[in-house]
Amino acid sequence: MGFVEPDFIAKLSPFNILSEHVWHYHSKNLFTLNQEIYNLLKNIEIDKNEVIIKDEYKVVVEQNNIYNAVDKLQEVFRFLNKCFVYEITAIKDYTRIQIRNRNVIGFEIKHIFGFKEGEGITKNINLSDNITCDCISCSFRSLDFKKLLQKLKAGIGYEDSNSLEYAFGNYLTATNNFKTTYQIYKSLEKKLRIKEGGEVEYFIVKKNIKYLQNLILDYELNDSTIILDDIKSIDLDKTIYDEVEYKVDENVKEYLIRIKEDGIIIKLQDKIEEIIQRINKLKKLYEDGGKQYSGPNLYGQLYEANLFLYFYVNGNYIIFDTFSKYRYLVEKSFKGFVTSYLTPEFGLQQFNEFILTETILHVSPNSLQIILKKIDHLNVNDSCINGLIQKLFHFVSSYFNNGLFNKPYKNVMIEEQLLNLRFRAKYTDIFANLFTILGRLEITKEKFTVAKVPLLKFLNIEDELSWFDLNQLGYFIRQKGYLFEVKELEDLLKTGINREKYDTSKYASLIDQICETLKSFYPKYKLNNSKLIYTAIINNSSEDGNRIDFKKIICLLGISNKECRQILIDAFERELDKSFNETLYESLLRSEVYDYTRNDYFQFYCERIQKNKGRNDGFDKLNITNYEFINFILIVYHLNIDLKRKEFQVFIDRNDFENWLLNPSEFNYQKFDVKWLIEIKKFIILDKVAGIKDIKKAIDNYLHQEYNSDLAEIKYKYFSENFKS
Repeated sequence: MGFVEPDFIAKLSPFNILSEHVWHYHSKNLFTLNQEIYNLLKNIEIDKNEVIIKDEYKVVVEQNNIYNAVDKLQEVFRFLNKCFVYEITAIKDYTRIQIRNRNVIGFEIKHIFGFKEGEGITKNINLSDNITCDCISCSFRSLDFKKLLQKLKAGIGYEDSNSLEYAFGNYLTATNNFKTTYQIYKSLEKKLRIKEGGEVEYFIVKKNIKYLQNLILDYELNDSTIILDDIKSIDLDKTIYDEVEYKVDENVKEYLIRIKEDGIIIKLQDKIEEIIQRINKLKKLYEDGGKQYSGPNLYGQLYEANLFLYFYVNGNYIIFDTFSKYRYLVEKSFKGFVTSYLTPEFGLQQFNEFILTETILHVSPNSLQIILKKIDHLNVNDSCINGLIQKLFHFVSSYFNNGLFNKPYKNVMIEEQLLNLRFRAKYTDIFANLFTILGRLEITKEKFTVAKVPLLKFLNIEDELSWFDLNQLGYFIRQKGYLFEVKELEDLLKTGINREKYDTSKYASLIDQICETLKSFYPKYKLNNSKLIYTAIINNSSEDGNRIDFKKIICLLGISNKECRQILIDAFERELDKSFNETLYESLLRSEVYDYTRNDYFQFYCERIQKNKGRNDGFDKLNITNYEFINFILIVYHLNIDLKRKEFQVFIDRNDFENWLLNPSEFNYQKFDVKWLIEIKKFIILDKVAGIKDIKKAIDNYLHQEYNSDLAEIKYKYFSENFKS
């Protein structure tokens, strides 16, 4: 196995020399009573990730006919490092310490105990520094799908590729809707059944085949029933007791039973939930005005539990991370990290790349949006930012190859892989999550430069993303507009316009966000490409040319020069002339560049609002108006339209609330109801009626009789000396 619980290792020979269970692991330190290990540790040194055996001990090594001792020790230490053992403490003669402490309450050799100088040794055995891993699992986490798929393709047909690692790689990418993974496992099952020493790997294979049952349902060819019947026939109890039990140690058998019953996962889940409960409790303490003066590193414990979970699944190539329980634990842990991050003093100070990568890979985009809803910034170090930008670079670069004149075309391997529904879903989720996270980091233009060109090439040819995915990219661009030059934003805008169609809305939000970015970060910019404007109109027109989906291109008004703006206005007014559309007209008015006095449209608009009066759409509890009228009033107030214009004469039979909004300065305040203010609290309307003495008097009278926190707040904000228009 690639990862074994260090608690389990501590109770095995040669570390455990007692004939009973021991608790000899704590905080990355493995404790042993074995004197031979003490002698070994006394006679070795570790320098620059290499083991050095002292000259006097080399004689002992040779006398025992041990060859390649250094290589073997380094292999053992590196395995222990993977299992979170970075130190070994060995006791020279535990019996002497036992005798000395025979009357000490609580002393027990089955537990870790202290010792005097000369009675034991603690040696750092960490050889994991500066080691880069090129395994399939790490290739997947780097998001370098081109490299990963090349590995998997190159392994087809070779016996060496029938391994747990290659099966895991094909599982991660859902190759052939998991049939390829199944075929590799069946080949391994046949080989390992008769291989001496292959019992543990054989069991993992059988366990993984069992896990495939729910995944192979995506495979729909004729042999799917045969495969499912074979999977259902697997009896893991029979595998352990009839095929494995007599070939392995009793402790190993018990460990395999724990794996079968997901005991390790359940233990980690209990630990994670217990830590998160304590994190939530600590945050609540500070929210209630309390303070903690000392305590455990809770986020450190949560991080370690997540590392255990990751290495148990990925280190042993157990196909578990697609399943809901793994994703649940990653999501719950990230919530815990965020809660700790929001906790003063004893909370998490900085996220690292491992935490954020796990989140990007396994938390659903919708859940991630909810978790980070109130967080605008995540504190990370430069290494983490560089790592995530490199992942983005790998992700988008993997999708294409460069052809003639550096023009991109789809990478056939990934195009084929994306036909597998599970991989495609994971792929698009990763894209959305990447930008959700990146949008909350402090990224410099210099760091982001490496990803910009491949990102644009990717967007020019991709066919996988949805509106939601591109919306996350749009939010990122809106927040981080400084990362892009005007030409780059214009190229992104062209991509969205050229690829948008009348009957879709895939690029609508992206186009809108780019326009907002140009207005915010480059306010002097004006689009002067009339051809692009005509393209936008044509691509968003129906096949017969009779209708334009104006909603997706009206945002172009705010960034266009006079010529391009007029092209758009002419197109929109042709629509209004055909059949007046109040939604289109409202959008034009909100653009703030359209003159509401043009033609007779404002008259038509007022008439339409009057015609629809009385329609209840759930705007308010008092049932005094509807959203349509409120939208109208908001536009009127925002554009400072004179309320005495002749067009307002169409408003007849309006109720008192609506009449008040239409003319607050001349309203008969004997008919005023202060509860109206509560209904419009979230709108800019209060800014326009602020300071009117009759309203302040009505609020004072009401509060004198009955206190209302909303009205008290409104009075303080809009009807006192504190108000600033």
